[in-house]
Amino acid sequence: MQLIPSICCAFMLVLLYIECGSALKCHVCNSYAQEACESINGNSTQFLVTCPSDATACRKMEQRLTYNKVEHIRYVRQCATNEVDMKCKERSGTKGVKNFYCNCDKDGCNTGSTVTFSLSLLAVTFTSMFMYLKL
Repeated sequence: MQLIPSICCAFMLVLLYIECGSALKCHVCNSYAQEACESINGNSTQFLVTCPSDATACRKMEQRLTYNKVEHIRYVRQCATNEVDMKCKERSGTKGVKNFYCNCDKDGCNTGSTVTFSLSLLAVTFTSMFMYLKL
C-alpha cells in the first residue's frame, strides 16, 4: 500500500515540469536599436513577447562586427524556429563578422545563463525522487 503514495508523489513532481499548452515567450530585441537589450537579467519581462506558434526555441546572439578597424558588439534576442540543438555555437562570417549564439526552450530563457540552472534543478529533483522511492 506504500506504493500508491509514492506514485502520487512522483506524478505531482512530474506535473511541476509540464508547461501549459501556451506559446513560447522569448525576449525579442536588438541592442543596436534598443540599448537595454544588451543587459537583460533573468527576472526581466522587458522585451518579452509571445512567439509565433511555429517557434520552438528562444535565441540569444552576440554579434561581433569589425569595421573601420574597431570591434562593435551587438546583442540580438529572438524567437527561433526548427531548432533541435540547444547548444551554444560560434559562426564566422565574411568581412569581420562573428556570431555566438545559444538556443533554449523555456519561457524567457534568452537572458543570461538560466538554462543550465533549470536542467540541474530537474536532475536534482528526479534524483531525490528515486532515492525517496528506494527507501
